[in-house]
This record gives sequence, C-alpha cells and structure tokens, in this order.
Amino acid sequence: QQVLGWLAAAADIFRRSTLPGKGVKLYLNIIETAIGNFYETIPMWYHNTFSNQERQSWAVMDIHWYTAWDPLAKGQVTPGGAYFCDQPLEEIRTLLSKRAQAALGRFNRFDGLKAC
Repeated sequence: QQVLGWLAAAADIFRRSTLPGKGVKLYLNIIETAIGNFYETIPMWYHNTFSNQERQSWAVMDIHWYTAWDPLAKGQVTPGGAYFCDQPLEEIRTLLSKRAQAALGRFNRFDGLKAC
C-alpha cells in the first residue's frame, strides 16, 4: 500500500501541473512482483485513482514482462528452466509466444492507455 499511496500522490502532482495539457503522459511502471495479488489489486487501484478521461489521455499503465522472471519462460543452459538455450529455435519461439500471450492477456484488465 505504501507504493500505491506514493504513486497516487505523485500522480496528483502531475494531474495539477500543466503537463497533461501539453500532451505529456505519465507512465506508471509497476513491477508485478512488488505487489501481492497484482492483477486483483492494481486494476482496481488504477481505475479508482484515475478518471476514464485521464486513463484515455495521459495515465499510461506500463507493465514489463521479462522471460527471466517467469519460471515457465526462462531459458537456461542447465536443467531447471523452461527450455535449454540450445533447443531448436522454433520450439523456443512457440513456448515464448504462448507465455507472452498469457502475460499480455492479463493486461486486458486495464482500461485505458497501455505500454509494455
């Protein structure tokens, strides 16, 4: 909650500035592992903190998905990953494509501007 309170306060400073009127966007990069129950907590916080107009014009939800942080998408040279780095490229592409689609599918819980 401390992180979300800080972000809300920073967003309010941005909101009251001249920046939104100049077309500047506020990117909210929130790391999934920093918040418990991320996809239950953050969409509700985002929708309660920003109006629909703000979400459509300057409040950008920015989530990054890193294969190295996803045990089901992590390549390794030793056992324990999702694939070996020397596997055929098409096998790796298929696996990573499925994991990326799953990660981006969760992104649909946010109404408004998005970046990843």
